[in-house]
This record gives sequence, C-alpha cells and structure tokens, in this order.
Amino acid sequence: MSSRLSFVQPIFHKLQSGELTSRPRAQLDSAVKLFLLVAMLLVPIGAWGHGGVAMDLDPCIERAGVYLVHFSAYQPQEYATEEFCRSVPQTGSAILVFDLIDPELRKKSAGVRIIEETNAAEPRLLLDIPARVYPSGVVNAEVDFDTPGQYTALMTVDGVDGAVRFPIRVASLSNTMLVLIAGLLIGCGVGYYVVGGKLGWPPFSVKKVSPLLKG
Repeated sequence: MSSRLSFVQPIFHKLQSGELTSRPRAQLDSAVKLFLLVAMLLVPIGAWGHGGVAMDLDPCIERAGVYLVHFSAYQPQEYATEEFCRSVPQTGSAILVFDLIDPELRKKSAGVRIIEETNAAEPRLLLDIPARVYPSGVVNAEVDFDTPGQYTALMTVDGVDGAVRFPIRVASLSNTMLVLIAGLLIGCGVGYYVVGGKLGWPPFSVKKVSPLLKG
C-alpha cells in the first residue's frame, strides 16, 4: 500500500495546485489520472500478482498438514509467460503445477483430482491422477476447462488427513471483484461530477446562451 501512496501523492499535489488543469488537454489528463488513482486504491492486493510475497501470505500456497504446497496454473497457448493461481482468464487447456515445497512431502505419495463445483449432488470430475511418490517435488497436470465457472483442485497426501483444496475460478469474476468494479465506477462518476463541476471540466464547461441572445 505504501508504494501505491508514493505514486499517487504527487498527483494529489498537482490537482490541488491546478497544475494539471490549466488547459483542456491537461484537464482530460487529470481526469484520467484521478480514475487510475481510485482504481489503484480499490484493486485487491492479490490482483497485483504474488511476486515477492512472504510465504505465509502467498495466496497460491496451501497447507497439507504441517507441509506446504504451492499451486500455479498456466495457459501457454494464450499467455506464454503468465502464471495464475486462484483464477484462470480463459476456458480451454491449462497446465496445473503443484510444488511440494517441503522435502518430506517428496517421500509421500500424492494424488490429484480436478472437479467442477456445480449445483448437482456430485461435482463433475475432470481429471483423476492416482497417488504416487514425486521425488522431484513437482506434480504436473493438464486439464481442459470447457466452461466458465468454479473449479477445485484436490490433492491427497499419504499420512495427511483430508484433501488440500485449491479453488480455481475460470473465465469469471468473483463477487468481490464485481462489487469493487461497481464501487469504482460509482466513485469515479461522483468524483468527476464534484471535481469537474468546480474546475469546469466537460460537460460543465459548456457555456449557457442567454435567452436575450437567442433568435
């Protein structure tokens, strides 16, 4: 958050001093920067990627008992270098990678299932990889997400109670993101109305014609 504030503080100073509103083009620039400012402050931190995040705070890591497993998803056909975690932008083929971080995990058998969360009594099974030992510590799985929606990767580990769950949202926005977008649009609209009315931004800059001059 501190890096965001250090970026936007100069914009605030320039808006207050009028430096960005001295001419029509500058007025438009300031409106755009104000929009970006609000967007930066509202976008969840997780949407900025997880590079450099502490391991305990990394949203791509789940616990298998006392052990840690890192999950990542790739769609190389569309996004050659992008790494995803909780959400995948498009339907279609995806490569899922599970990194068994703890060396002890690499001595245990692990199995993976990919299911689609539906309203049916039983979730739809897309992939089932039988349990085995992965000395390399990397479990790869290729799956076809054929429809948008909510999926879950389930990993079972020998000696660990229950399954480790990795939720995956495919080609859809979460409810939280939809609320944030709606709030962003409303906030920007209100901000533009209030600030624009004071500074004379379009359409507030349109001059009214006196009734005496008509006709």
